[in-house]
Amino acid sequence: MNQFRRLMVGISSIRGVVGERLQPSLAADFAASFGGYVGKGTVLVARDTRPSGVMLEHAVISGLLSAGCKVISAGVLPTPSLQLAVKEHSCSGGIVITASQHPQEYNALKFINRDGMYLSDQEMSALFDIYNQPEDGFIRESSYQSLTYNQDLFEEHAKKIWSRIDTAAIRAANLKIAVDCCNGVGAVYTKRFLKNLGVDEIFALNETPDGIFKHSPETVEENLSELSECVRTNQCDAGFAQDPDGDSFTLVDETGHIYSEQNSILIPCKRVLERTPGSVSASIQTTAALEELVCAAGGKVFYTKVGEANIGRSILQNNTVLGAEGCGVIWPEVHPCRDSYTAMALTLEKLAYSKLKVSEIMREMPEYHSALLTMPCNAQSAEEAIRALAHAYERFHPEHLDGVRISMGKVWALVRKSYSESALKIYVESAVSKADAEGIAETFRAELEKTLAEM
Repeated sequence: MNQFRRLMVGISSIRGVVGERLQPSLAADFAASFGGYVGKGTVLVARDTRPSGVMLEHAVISGLLSAGCKVISAGVLPTPSLQLAVKEHSCSGGIVITASQHPQEYNALKFINRDGMYLSDQEMSALFDIYNQPEDGFIRESSYQSLTYNQDLFEEHAKKIWSRIDTAAIRAANLKIAVDCCNGVGAVYTKRFLKNLGVDEIFALNETPDGIFKHSPETVEENLSELSECVRTNQCDAGFAQDPDGDSFTLVDETGHIYSEQNSILIPCKRVLERTPGSVSASIQTTAALEELVCAAGGKVFYTKVGEANIGRSILQNNTVLGAEGCGVIWPEVHPCRDSYTAMALTLEKLAYSKLKVSEIMREMPEYHSALLTMPCNAQSAEEAIRALAHAYERFHPEHLDGVRISMGKVWALVRKSYSESALKIYVESAVSKADAEGIAETFRAELEKTLAEM
């Protein structure tokens, strides 16, 4: 099996275990192909803090230079900062070296187009076509372009957020905030960002930018007990957990309660709808609570396939005021990309304006309970199992935007292929209880396992 087939190919990215599936030579080859894809223009390169990032950064830069690109190296930088910079600096594209919430041993290349958005399925197909060509596009020495460095790109991103947020109101609220940076990019930027946003006192955990994760980088409840304790001990108004590349976050309230990734987006989303009522773009897996908020504000939700690239394009096509998916908020006033920094800023502005506690605001939100299960399954079998499940629940008129989504009164379920591993994802939301959501998810898993066993 060749190296390409052993990689995890997701939406707009390639990912693998460093030294096993993802090697410097492969990174250089993909970067050279990307250079050919963008037409030998200027490409921005950044990374998170993982130790393997330095090695892969050099490989990516080498590949881009070999294809005739001019390269700007931004070093350690949040993914949304690079996406914004690609657009603002009229670059031909960008490559971010980060495996986001995946375990320590992984890394990835994420490809950004000239609009500062992840490549679409069609754009990725065009990139793979170039990668798989037997001819190379390497240039001769006389045609090499320059390598330059720009370490100020986060400031441009931060200033764009600060200019749109009432920092005076946040300052007047005298807020105390805890943040878990996971030793990722947030360890470099987040404390200063919050201070300039007007936060009175900041308690930062895991703020060594060495990429050595003290807990799993996935921002879910089982990994955030230290942050929860920090909030309680220091009587903070809220806590934020960031993933290693700074595009997503999870919210902790003043009691130390950790909200799910889906519920964490509700406060910043509500704040956007208060500022600019309108319609919203969201992936088909987004909590139904958001749709209730949008409808109450007089808007509608434009649903997309899972993936930031799909939501970003829906924002532009439908002129929506907001995008949402899982633990990510997309605020197009800053840039149509998932961004933990805008999410934190909007959350703080809502706290300052409402003069309520996080728990009090959340009690006003529509309440749904969720369950998520993952089943190992190869791609072909997954397709067949999804078709069989859709047929079995045909009476509920399932939707087929991404996998199959089945709405059953106070419960809905989404079953789809994973974009990042050989697996089926089962996501269930229930307006009844957590136990109800978990029980229905287990029922779906049992039905899928039976179908797979009979194949």
